[in-house]
Amino acid sequence: MWRILPCVVTADIRASREVPDRAELQERLLSAIAEANGRFRDQLLASFQVTLGDEWQGLLADASAAYAVAAFFRDRLAPQSLAIGIGEGEVATALVSDVRQMDGEAFHRSRQALEEAKRRGLAVVFRMRDPWVDALLTSTASLVFDLYGRWTPLQRERYGLLRQLGTMAEVAKRAGVSVAAVSQSLSSARAGLVQECEEALGAFLSAWSQGALLAPLMRR
Repeated sequence: MWRILPCVVTADIRASREVPDRAELQERLLSAIAEANGRFRDQLLASFQVTLGDEWQGLLADASAAYAVAAFFRDRLAPQSLAIGIGEGEVATALVSDVRQMDGEAFHRSRQALEEAKRRGLAVVFRMRDPWVDALLTSTASLVFDLYGRWTPLQRERYGLLRQLGTMAEVAKRAGVSVAAVSQSLSSARAGLVQECEEALGAFLSAWSQGALLAPLMRR
């Protein structure tokens, strides 16, 4: 029988010691963590907090919002490069508000995924219940992050507006430019494909975490 399992997201900033203004980066990180704890509060069992240096971690009730969380931190901390490990599994200890005081399979898998991300130079690594699912999610998410990392600040800004407002016409209106200008910048960034992949990742994780992907197979 399928069980809904908690999910741990552990993230770190790559080469943070090389950042000229580390104080400013730390301030941005703390601000992003505070915002994430508000935005994802309905999905969180334990809030995100800094665990060591520039590393932070949080515990989700399930994996459905895991990619959304990863993308949120990517957007808020750009252009800094991140390594993110996402692990699904049991929590062996009592649930408490301080994520640093808990342990279990989900935490171990998240840590293993983070170390793999650092070792392989990937942005996001998943450790779920199935290696084929891990490979699919890791490759897709890391490719999306890689594309995003190549964008200019303007492309990142307009993509964020597109997700927020829904249409290029609304983005153009907000930015005070023509629709053609918005379309050109987003098309050259392959933003449409990135958006499709991000929506597919979110939908897949929602279905996976609830066991909905098993239903069609069981009917065969």
